[in-house]
Amino acid sequence: MRIAFLVDSPPSDISNACGVGDYTHQLSRSLQNNSLQTRVFDRIEWNKRGTIGLIRELKASSPDILHLQYPTIGYIRSFLVPLIALFPPAPHVVLTVHEFTPAHPVRKILIGLMARHAGDIIFTSDFERRAFLTRHPEHEEISRVIPIGSNIDLPADGDTTERDAASVVYFGLIRPEKGIEDFIDLVKLSTGQGRRFRFRIVGTPHPNQISYYKGLREETARLPIQWDVGCPADEVAQILRGSTFAYLPFPDGASDRRGSLLAVLGNGLATVTTSGTQTPPELAQAVSFASSPAEALRELDGLSNSPFEKSSKVESAVRFARARSWDDIAASHLSEYERMRYIKPDTSTVGVRCSHLREPRVKSGMQSEDRFHPERASTLLRFSDKYLGIPIAFLIGLMKKKANVPENLERIALLKTAAIGDTILTSAVIRDIRDRYPKSEIVMFAGSSNIEAAEMLEGLNKVIELPIRNPFASGRLIRSEGEFDALIEFGPWPRIDAILTSFARAKYKIGFKTKGQFRHYVYSVAVPHSSYTHEVFNFKKLLRPLGISGANLPNISIEGEFEDSNYVVVHMFPGGSRSYLKEWGEDNWIALVGSLARLGLKVYLTGAKSDGKRAMRIKDEVGSEKVVVTAGMFSLRGTALLLKSSKLVISVDTGVMHLASALGCNLIALHGPSSPWRWGPLSDNATVFYRNRIGPCIDLGFESRCGINRCMNEITVEEVMEKTRSLVGMHEGRDSEGPCRTSDKDAEKFEGHF
Repeated sequence: MRIAFLVDSPPSDISNACGVGDYTHQLSRSLQNNSLQTRVFDRIEWNKRGTIGLIRELKASSPDILHLQYPTIGYIRSFLVPLIALFPPAPHVVLTVHEFTPAHPVRKILIGLMARHAGDIIFTSDFERRAFLTRHPEHEEISRVIPIGSNIDLPADGDTTERDAASVVYFGLIRPEKGIEDFIDLVKLSTGQGRRFRFRIVGTPHPNQISYYKGLREETARLPIQWDVGCPADEVAQILRGSTFAYLPFPDGASDRRGSLLAVLGNGLATVTTSGTQTPPELAQAVSFASSPAEALRELDGLSNSPFEKSSKVESAVRFARARSWDDIAASHLSEYERMRYIKPDTSTVGVRCSHLREPRVKSGMQSEDRFHPERASTLLRFSDKYLGIPIAFLIGLMKKKANVPENLERIALLKTAAIGDTILTSAVIRDIRDRYPKSEIVMFAGSSNIEAAEMLEGLNKVIELPIRNPFASGRLIRSEGEFDALIEFGPWPRIDAILTSFARAKYKIGFKTKGQFRHYVYSVAVPHSSYTHEVFNFKKLLRPLGISGANLPNISIEGEFEDSNYVVVHMFPGGSRSYLKEWGEDNWIALVGSLARLGLKVYLTGAKSDGKRAMRIKDEVGSEKVVVTAGMFSLRGTALLLKSSKLVISVDTGVMHLASALGCNLIALHGPSSPWRWGPLSDNATVFYRNRIGPCIDLGFESRCGINRCMNEITVEEVMEKTRSLVGMHEGRDSEGPCRTSDKDAEKFEGHF
């Protein structure tokens, strides 16, 4: 993935001082460590020639995403930046808004204009995000907060740099309204009262405030202040590590979007600062607050005379800053980039390497999911779910009591009653919950169609199967499990799941508000479900009301493996009420399986028991003993073991595809009516073929705009085989290393493993 950053503020450039430039370059380096290709455009002449040259350079770099950092000092004629956002030289635009509340009214208008054309809006503080959403509430769904980190390197654990016990530092941009005047007043008070503090001002003059800077130097010529101006970042880091105290009197109060504050905290300085409307509550443990220079001097005296208090503040300060590490910041950005609207696969004739994509629901290796799926299997059930479920959910909502977010989460319930693929997807959020609450009890309620998948998920304390076809029995079973602090329900549209939620004795209930489904009335908080993002990120949004976030992706681990690994698994049979739209066609499968057999690979054809006859017909047409039909033979866990040990899995858009993705298998996924950036495999080892030229016609699983699967049939056998050869490193007519140790006849022996 290629990311182009537009910032026009070179890092540590004295002539164009702006912390956003440092931030952007640090973010770029951190993303490069995650194998992303990034380029920062930070030196631009904002005239006709320069702007045209910039656009040409951007197009030449062929970025997948244009990431605008706004505002920065370098954007002299700001209206040109929104014009680039309106006509971006990249498929997608991400906008990071560093400041909104202090922006000029014209800038606020420009930010709103750019937001309308951005696929994602990132803020560096929750305060700025809330201020923006007050004016632009329509962008809530695509906005999120990713905090900044320190632009100055933090010391390694065990750093033994000797500190000057009396040194007090001011660090930041030298310009009016940054608090430097209060720092100078502190120096005057300290000197007048005979204190023994030593003072240093570390920073860079604002390029438009050179006369202001010179005036300060003249004013302080007789004061005991050491000026360290324009120092490189490594030298600044050494100065901070050699100091003990910092005084940063921000006029509008300290906040976690102050890079200078994070730098002094992370470098272990006992810091005195100011409090304001943007000050996060947790910062109170890490700093001392003072509303005036006189009060700041008293705080410095107190810290000097109380080593224990100073040590406690420093420990909290370092912890606060390191919680905003660049590794975490890069991971959060990567998570946003990987939302599937940003990774729309190339529709050229070769397979596209997709880092993160995926979908849900389908058949297990043992039986058809449709047989048990209450929302899909029966027209009558779907009719009842809609025309009875909606009014029931509405009436339940009228009786619900207002609930507050619980302070402690000792017991958490998860409700996912169907869809194997969706259930595998929840493994990501379970890991997020477990990371935040390692000692909590997590219970999942599942249905008969996805119980096997639920039992494979790590981090759950208990999995309970509900008799979904009997809602009252299911409700009694849910109530019998006692009280939960919170319940999260993952169904985006079935009303039966929302109704079952009402049976739970949970203090706080969270579920989706999906457009046109009218099911959200029962929840304490309803989270908007999006059809424009990958479902894993929809699931992660359900955790936000509980203050839980994380960058985990779906992952399944199982023990054991087959002795033989010289085989490919082919899964040809999709599930769901529109499964025929996901079919690739028997002729294609016959040609593909025949080519695989000629490579010397054994080919296992997986599927439900009901798929056995079709699989046998394809085997007979190929006419090779290397083709083994296992449809209906294995449990889901057995199928997972078969997938795990294979050289490659080739699958249509279905639950087995997502299982292979979560296992980390080499995977080729064939997509058509459902988009891979909405439902694709979430794996670095996945290659997606997608040929839909009119856009996806299946979103939640039951819709359809067409009656044929033309988009699937545009995927050719030749391109799939070309990718297969590159993945398995083989060519037709040459066997792989070593003979196959299994035959068609001994497939039955695998039953002993499962």
